[in-house]
Amino acid sequence: MEEEYWHMILETLKMIETKNLCNY
Repeated sequence: MEEEYWHMILETLKMIETKNLCNY
């Protein structure tokens, strides 16, 4: 179960990173 939780966090972090890159 924890693995799924981490997967979600990693995905959100990736999304945030892409959003930041797009902003620049």
